[in-house]
Amino acid sequence: MARLTLPNVPVPALAKSSSLSDESVVSTASELAEVLAQINNLAFEQERDDLGLLRPSYRALTACMKAMLDLARDGRLLRPSDIGIDRNGDIRISWAADGRETELVFPSDDQQEPYLYHSTPDSYGTETELSPPSVSKRIHWALRGQ
Repeated sequence: MARLTLPNVPVPALAKSSSLSDESVVSTASELAEVLAQINNLAFEQERDDLGLLRPSYRALTACMKAMLDLARDGRLLRPSDIGIDRNGDIRISWAADGRETELVFPSDDQQEPYLYHSTPDSYGTETELSPPSVSKRIHWALRGQ
């Protein structure tokens, strides 16, 4: 099987933040490659089972990779809590802590745009603004309540 070739993307040096542990910031090329490899591996899952799709579409995969690279390029990528796929073949990248969760969702359906889902035990919402600052703000909220 052929693997998706990833472009050589420089990862900027990140300033230390008192609100984030060093372990959560993706700050080296090898850490970025590990996150991208986890996403890339979703493309090699079985295509479907009795419950639905298991493999994302090309569109979902490329949109997800682009978003992760944009976050890394801006120095805003934090290590995800989970990288997976749902029964619709949508890629879901999540960050969660203390009952808060933020998920970047990349639908396999070409008619649906990627979105950001955020929730607590009492509420939830979605956002379509996926710029690195907007996504980073929601990730920080999920991980640190900020």
